[in-house]
Amino acid sequence: MVPELLAPAGSLGVAITAYKNGADAVYAGLGRFNAREMADNFSYEDMSRLAEYARRRNKRYYLALNTLVKEPELEEVYSTLERVSALEPHGVIVQDIGLVRLIRTYFPSLSIHASTQMGLHNSAGVLAAQRMGIDRVILERQVTLDELTSIITVSPLEIEVFVHGALCCSLSGSCLFSSWIGGWSGNRGRCKQPCRRRFYHSDRGKKSSGFFFSTQDLYSLDLLDDLKHMGIASLKIEGRLKHEGYVARVVQAYRLVLDAPAEQAGTALGKAKAVLADSFGRKWSHGFFSNQDAEQVIQSRSLGVSGQLAGTVSQVRENGFYLETIRKVQTGDRIRIQPKSGDEGPALTITKMHIRKKLVHTARKGNTVFIHYPREVPVKGLVFLTEKTSRPVPFDRTNFPLYKLKKTINLAVSLSRTGIDIALTNVRPVLSWHRDLPLEKAEKHALDAAGITTLFRSTRMESVRTGVVLVSIKEPLFLPLSLLKQTRRDFWQWVKESFPGGAAGIETFREVPDFHEKVQTKQPDMQPVYLISCRKKKSLPGGSRAARPIEEVHSPSEEASLPHFTPEGSLPSLKSMIHQAYTRGIRTFRITSLFHIELLRKYPDISMVSSYPLPAANSLAARELHDLGIQRVQAWIELEKQAVQQMTEHTEFPV
Repeated sequence: MVPELLAPAGSLGVAITAYKNGADAVYAGLGRFNAREMADNFSYEDMSRLAEYARRRNKRYYLALNTLVKEPELEEVYSTLERVSALEPHGVIVQDIGLVRLIRTYFPSLSIHASTQMGLHNSAGVLAAQRMGIDRVILERQVTLDELTSIITVSPLEIEVFVHGALCCSLSGSCLFSSWIGGWSGNRGRCKQPCRRRFYHSDRGKKSSGFFFSTQDLYSLDLLDDLKHMGIASLKIEGRLKHEGYVARVVQAYRLVLDAPAEQAGTALGKAKAVLADSFGRKWSHGFFSNQDAEQVIQSRSLGVSGQLAGTVSQVRENGFYLETIRKVQTGDRIRIQPKSGDEGPALTITKMHIRKKLVHTARKGNTVFIHYPREVPVKGLVFLTEKTSRPVPFDRTNFPLYKLKKTINLAVSLSRTGIDIALTNVRPVLSWHRDLPLEKAEKHALDAAGITTLFRSTRMESVRTGVVLVSIKEPLFLPLSLLKQTRRDFWQWVKESFPGGAAGIETFREVPDFHEKVQTKQPDMQPVYLISCRKKKSLPGGSRAARPIEEVHSPSEEASLPHFTPEGSLPSLKSMIHQAYTRGIRTFRITSLFHIELLRKYPDISMVSSYPLPAANSLAARELHDLGIQRVQAWIELEKQAVQQMTEHTEFPV
């Protein structure tokens, strides 16, 4: 099976470009709650146009809602999901564990995709995701090809991997670098990429500098044959900050290789590389796909900026700067000016150029050209060409119709010995329907809520869709499936007859959950816990306890902290360490990744505490973790005091 080719889309124009060049699907974000908030992003209307465009062409699109959400933002993100769910995206990409719970509870028709920011990287993590109702896992980039093969072999879920684009030196979802250096959280969509800057190092008086955290770009054209035969569901291209030209070239290149017959693979790869050469990324690398690749992914002597060097800034004036060119540049080209210090430099599109006071549209190699730009640029800065001028896909929004919305009806379904009752809970006036049924106490094959939900979700009405379906079954009951399906048909026929004008005659109203109701349970006083990274017995204040790495813990009074990154091949070793700690009397384990819950499931008498970098930024995330067996939840480390207080006000167990 050829995997889905998934492209980034920072705007409607980029999405259409991606589809026209061979993408099977795109992923896109709105203005809030996505990991690329600095991209152009979509308005709701453009997302609606994207949904209709994709529907008509049998394409797919996914909504990126992949940042951490604070307590006061839950209602806003609910409203966002409420509007977008009507556009029927093929999946929602999420990082926040609380959003998994919110979508599963209030928007069960939406497919949940675990973002790479969720930090899942082994088979135990995939199984944990399945228990949470997740349908697809986007693995961390640090998974090797061998590990990927092992994970897919046992995975019950769809697996998606990144194959091209920018890499990060840090583990996804765990990085605090941007937040620490300037308050711009990468987990909230605002990463300032400090890893691309120059840093200074001193060792015994010897000083040096370099780009010690700046990775090369991921490239996988020559690995596609291996990836195709693994059973991967989706191959993902990074780049929602990129424009049409870049996305077009990268999608074309990967489409060429994916579709090439085996006997033409070599020729297709050569053509694809030629297409990709003009995409102006950083130096190509296989990223972390092998240990050898990982050792070479950072080249500290190379500038972290992407693109082709086009020249140097020789002079700066009030309204622009002079560029000494070493390659051709044109109006419409996108350039970035990089200070030699390695600090962040400005990016701009060339709109106006002069050579010897004559207006020009092209400057060739060896020219001194004046580029008009009203803001400050660094003298002697290196100018990189990041995107060649290209004619955007011409489109007039009026030529792209909005998605045909359906009325959403929420149902409450109750089954008992007396029959079935169904209420339309968000319709004015509230309507209810009853049917006597020969329901019997089940000896086996009892009706289950999930099956009833799935059955009644199918409306058989073009202009009506189901939203939330709440199912209540009073006791274990049995009913033949054929009779249950007939009941479903009779119910929706009754709905049709109740609204002879069709969906237009259905008046619905919003049912917004109360996310801000304060819980009654008072937060208990908790003893301080000190995270200690060594075996030494440090003197701790009275009434406190230590949490140590599991390989260092030595007393039943201490907490065993589990490693947040454990490659697939190291899972047996970690399982052994957990068992040894348990036999020594250790009963409190500090969970730093979701996969730990799967490993500890066999020990019923333990206590689990969540800890960095496993995030709980809101009360819904805390409740989800609590339902997974965690007794005490650590608030996300980037939350300010007020956000922590708001979270604890709505959480009925220790934070």
